[in-house]
Amino acid sequence: MKRFNFIIMSICLLVFTFSGNAQHEFSSLNGFIQYSEKNSILIKSFDIKQLQAKQVKIAALLSIPDINVGINGSFTYNTKLPVSVLPSSAFGGQIGETREISIGSKYQTGFVQNMDIKVLNLEGIQNFELAKIHIQITETDALLNKRSLYENIANAYYNIVQLQEQLQTTILNVQVADTLHQVTMNKYAQGLIKLQDLNEAKINLLNIEETKRQIEFSILQQYNALKILGDIPLNHSIKIIENIQAENQLEEIAELPILSTLDYKLALYEEVYADNNLKKANKSLWPTLSFFGNNSYNSYNQDFTVFGGKWVNSNYLGLKLNWSIPNSMTISNKINAKYNLQMAQTMTKQAEIKVQINQDQLNTDLRKALSQYKNSQAVYQLYYDNYLKNRNLYEEGVQNIESTIKSYNNMVNAAFNFTTSQAALVLVKAKIKINNNFSNE
Repeated sequence: MKRFNFIIMSICLLVFTFSGNAQHEFSSLNGFIQYSEKNSILIKSFDIKQLQAKQVKIAALLSIPDINVGINGSFTYNTKLPVSVLPSSAFGGQIGETREISIGSKYQTGFVQNMDIKVLNLEGIQNFELAKIHIQITETDALLNKRSLYENIANAYYNIVQLQEQLQTTILNVQVADTLHQVTMNKYAQGLIKLQDLNEAKINLLNIEETKRQIEFSILQQYNALKILGDIPLNHSIKIIENIQAENQLEEIAELPILSTLDYKLALYEEVYADNNLKKANKSLWPTLSFFGNNSYNSYNQDFTVFGGKWVNSNYLGLKLNWSIPNSMTISNKINAKYNLQMAQTMTKQAEIKVQINQDQLNTDLRKALSQYKNSQAVYQLYYDNYLKNRNLYEEGVQNIESTIKSYNNMVNAAFNFTTSQAALVLVKAKIKINNNFSNE
């Protein structure tokens, strides 16, 4: 029975271990973004900031009446009562003489209730308006930061896709270089070429093998960069299996960018906030009108009694007007608010120009990527054909090894450029999609 329990526990431990380190595979950028949203500390911080802004709004609403209610109790033991000097004649004594009299009770118990409510608080009302605008600023800023995060994720994601494509191409090129090396070795064995030619073929093979290793290191670096962006722990295994060559993403008909006004909206909200902040600075110079009241019960005793004796009640109600004379701080706040508004108005104009330029830039990036893709595809095909012909000529002894290796290197570089142009096109389309998704927010 103990052995059976041990086996069950071992199986459960293995299942837990493998499930905890299970590899997550992603065949699309959208799939990875959805996964990273669950882990992203940055996105969670956006939610916390928005919740905080809403709580600030509630606090600002409550600060308009600024209700202040207090209840307190006290028990006082007068260890030495104050002494007053009174004429003795008041107590039947001689005129002109005085007598020292202790006034008060040795023990005093009191309960006091007081309240203060502002019935006119222009600065508080303006502060509530600021809190409402702050929520809009926080939400818009969160959207902008999310868009930026998704664009950075897209860069790292498609860097990995590009490198993995280049790795597959390089593996094929290693095989081609090895074949060329074998051909050279056979020719050298037959005494048809010099040792230098064999060395050139070997150097070519070593270089392409090192290129393969360097690409593998770069892929690991990009995976770490992607984990940093998504706040994914190092021990969590992720793998991107998207193959841009296998998917129908390279057609010329692509989604065009929509004018995204998030930057302009944020600048506009900040301008409105600055305007209201100036109004608040002005209204801070206005008086506040408050309603106040007090209700108290007191008991005075000569014996040590907390709740005994006769309780005496007193209360009062009233209105008070508070009007503070402007000082250096209030004047400085008003001046700063004025210039902050002017700065915000300038930033709004700049943001309006920026959103239009950003849309045009995305259009330009798309046209550039499409042109580069078509050109690199045609160039690669030509270099590939040239290499096949040059290798055949080399095998026939018509062409030397230098020309053949040069042709091979041209083909390899063209293959890399073609893969890079594919990834660049897909990346631009992904950025346009991200832009469009945030355009209607």
